[in-house]
Amino acid sequence: MKTTLKINVNQFCKLYEVPNAFVTNLIEYKLIEPIEDGGELYIIENQLQHVERYMRLHYDLNINFEGLDVINNLLLKINQLEQELNKLK
Repeated sequence: MKTTLKINVNQFCKLYEVPNAFVTNLIEYKLIEPIEDGGELYIIENQLQHVERYMRLHYDLNINFEGLDVINNLLLKINQLEQELNKLK
């Protein structure tokens, strides 16, 4: 049985020194999908790189959450087109 590594949202925010509202906004914009366990929210390991990317875009480049949503959709579309191109080759 495969185990899923996860990090508590509160611990993540303390570790990365970001407000809880940042992660809450990512959840509201459906940029990440946390899991709930025992009344606590957790970020799954495979989503950590996405959260880190969103942090850099938001804090370093001052991109708002609507912009993060647009960037995410464009990156997903690019990835989809690259996969389609590889299939056609």
